Amino acid sequence: MTETRKTGTARDTRADTTDAERPPAASEKRRTAETPRPRKRAPGAGRPRNPQIQERIMHAARVVYGTKGWAAFHFDAVAKEAGVSRDALYRRFASREALLIEALSSRGVPAYTPGPGDLRSQLLRLAEEEYRYVRSPEGLANLRIHLEADITPDIHRSYQETVVRPGLAQVENALRNSIDDGDLPADAPVAHTVRALYGGVLLQALLTVQDSGGEEQSADADDILVGLVDLTLRGAGYDPSA
Repeated sequence: MTETRKTGTARDTRADTTDAERPPAASEKRRTAETPRPRKRAPGAGRPRNPQIQERIMHAARVVYGTKGWAAFHFDAVAKEAGVSRDALYRRFASREALLIEALSSRGVPAYTPGPGDLRSQLLRLAEEEYRYVRSPEGLANLRIHLEADITPDIHRSYQETVVRPGLAQVENALRNSIDDGDLPADAPVAHTVRALYGGVLLQALLTVQDSGGEEQSADADDILVGLVDLTLRGAGYDPSA
C-alpha cells in the first residue's frame, strides 16, 4: 500500500510540470544552435563596388542635381541618367542625402596643386580649371548647393566642410609659402586674395554666354582670366612681371 502511494505521488508531480519548466531535449538544443539569426544588411554591404558603375552614378547625380535641383533629385532620376537599376543605388546609399553628399565630395571644385612655374602660373592654371568646371553640367551642382542652402542646410554644411574649406586652405597655404619664400610681403592679405580670385573667376563664368552651337561668344575670356590673376596678385603685393 505504501509503495503504491509513492508511485502515484511521483506520477502526479510529473503530470503537473509545465512545458516551460521542462529542460529542452538535446535535439531541440541542436536545432536552436543551428538556426542562424536574421541579420540586417546595411547599404553598401555585400559585393565590392564596381568602380565604373560607381563613377557613372556619381556623374549622373551631379548632373541631375545641377540641372534639376533638390526637388527633382531622387533615385529614379539618377538611375535613369546613369543607365543603372535603382537597386544599384539602394545597395550603395541609405538616402538621397547620402548620395548627393558623396557625389559632391567625390569631385569638388578644382583643387590647387603645386606644379611647374611660379605662383602666378600655378594660380592661372587653377583659374582656368575653375572657369571650365563651373561652366560644365557637373559644375552647376557645386553652384546650386549654395543657392539651395536654406533647403538642404545639412548637405550644404557637409559640402562646406569636406570641399569648400579644404580647397580654400590649399590656396591659402600656397600664398603663405610664397610669403616665406619672399615672393609676397609678410602682411599680404591671404584670405582676401584667395576669395577675390575665386569671386572674379566665378563672375566671369556666369557672364560668359554661348551661341546656339555651344561656342563661347566671349573671345577674350582667357585674357580676362589672366588679368584677374595679375590684378589679384598685385593687390597682394606680388609683381607678376618680376
